[in-house]
Amino acid sequence: QVPAKTTIIMTTDQQPGSLVDALLSLKNHHINMHKLESRPITGNPWQEMFYLDLQGNIQSEEMKLALTELEKITRFVKVLGCYPSEDIVPVSASV
Repeated sequence: QVPAKTTIIMTTDQQPGSLVDALLSLKNHHINMHKLESRPITGNPWQEMFYLDLQGNIQSEEMKLALTELEKITRFVKVLGCYPSEDIVPVSASV
């Protein structure tokens, strides 16, 4: 598998600890988070959409398990994309 980052968006319930529960689910599946941003949801005062950059390939077993768990404990989760990580070392062809 190619080292990759996966970007997701999610919303959580408006209850104490909901975001913590979602982040713990990532921790429990050994998924490292590189970035977390919150943005207000237009038309829904005090509700936030969370954007996360995660270290891991969408095809890895741990990422699949983490996303399945997030689907169960959040109100909404969507994968925006999976792309090669900056950690990939370019290879040059020798002539």
